Amino acid sequence: MDDSIAIAARDDASIDAVTLLTALKRIWDCNMIVWGTNARGDFTWTCKHCDQQFAGNNATKAVCHVLNKKGQNIKLCTAAIPTIISVGTKIL
Repeated sequence: MDDSIAIAARDDASIDAVTLLTALKRIWDCNMIVWGTNARGDFTWTCKHCDQQFAGNNATKAVCHVLNKKGQNIKLCTAAIPTIISVGTKIL
């Protein structure tokens, strides 16, 4: 089964007419969200769009951060995330 979907590019100059995007099964599968631990062994994750680091491993908060959705007690991403990434994350 192929989990790839084609999404027409809109406002991203670096993307041609159509880009093939692999659907994410989890936010942690995105290469722009890095999950790990700090020196004390606590779970952390870093948004590579804005370089902010967060404590915990709450996937809902990570998705809301990237999509700039309020209401999850998480700071919203300050970076200009390409439309193709936003669309791919909304598929989750």
